[in-house]
Amino acid sequence: MESTKEFDVGSTYLLKTQKEATSFELFRSLTKDRPGLCITSKNPTRIKEKYDLDLVKFGHLSTSEDPNTIGPNELNLLGVTIKKFVSEERGVVLFDGIDYLLAKNDTSKVIRFIQSIQDRISSGTSIMLIVLNTAEIDEKYVQSLENQLDMEVKSLKETAEEKDKSPQKGEYLVSQVRNMMEFLKEQEDYIESEEEKIDQKTPSGFSDSFWFFGLCEA
Repeated sequence: MESTKEFDVGSTYLLKTQKEATSFELFRSLTKDRPGLCITSKNPTRIKEKYDLDLVKFGHLSTSEDPNTIGPNELNLLGVTIKKFVSEERGVVLFDGIDYLLAKNDTSKVIRFIQSIQDRISSGTSIMLIVLNTAEIDEKYVQSLENQLDMEVKSLKETAEEKDKSPQKGEYLVSQVRNMMEFLKEQEDYIESEEEKIDQKTPSGFSDSFWFFGLCEA
């Protein structure tokens, strides 16, 4: 994970990652001694519990009619929410939902919105992190944001612990399924071979039930 010392106040960063956990863990590190605001299209309750973000404020991007949510087309409301936070709290903003805004708005409109927020961040002492989950967002949007937004792009790396664990879990699951399938195949082959033996031994003209009875007495 990136060192928190590499993030300067008054700056906005595009964080390129393929794992949800990477950006939220970085955000948690940056908000250990600073206020935090997380704008996300994911379930805030789940994010808060999963990444231990109890002291962080949340803004939920959603089409829900809940008055506490922000609609993807309510860019003015979203902008005021972020600007109010950075003016009063001087903390760290994590924007995890840019792909959601791009899906619901014209790209140029979203870029102008981000630029307006960036201007406010640059004149203060806050930090803004915009998550670009390359596993979820179309590459054309990634290129557009990188080209049109004048800000530093950071490609987040998964931690060594994550790299070590992920393959092991996958291999363990695959080996379980493979063993199960081999066992079932062996059982199927065994049943078929036993049935063939019985068919070969059964005298013609005798019923199966009579032959079975004879085997039991032998």
